[in-house]
Amino acid sequence: VSLDKRRILLFQSSYLFNVYLRVLKVSIFPYYVLFFLTSVERRDPLVALAQEYGGSKRNALLKWCHKKTEGYANIDITNFSSSWSDGLAFCALLHAYLPAHIPYQELNGQEKERNLSMAFEAAESVGIRPSLELSEMLYTDRPDWQSVMQYVAQIYKYFET
Repeated sequence: VSLDKRRILLFQSSYLFNVYLRVLKVSIFPYYVLFFLTSVERRDPLVALAQEYGGSKRNALLKWCHKKTEGYANIDITNFSSSWSDGLAFCALLHAYLPAHIPYQELNGQEKERNLSMAFEAAESVGIRPSLELSEMLYTDRPDWQSVMQYVAQIYKYFET
């Protein structure tokens, strides 16, 4: 086969291959997108939560916390900082799943160390690793919101996924 014939065959085969790829992309595109979205949700359950509640992952997680702690005394979750500083929000959230570990009715917002210790121990008892330091939480009324959110996200992922 001459060089010219090889070039023509190569061109024809690459052209047909490109046409095939275009058809393939169009026909499998919806499935690829669906696969990609479901795999992202599996890796990050907060994506699904954000789709359920609308808005960002942070706001969706806040809404989930608000929903789970609805009806608990002295709980008003509006952010991932000061709303969690006395430990009651952690206790209420964990009490919703582990009532035997946290006697919520006996807690009081003035006993910050007791509340935080109880919440962290309850979470650790089921395998949620502590990402917050008790010592850091005790000496501030405005803990780092990103650290608190990360810890709450661990709680969400453990109990809801």
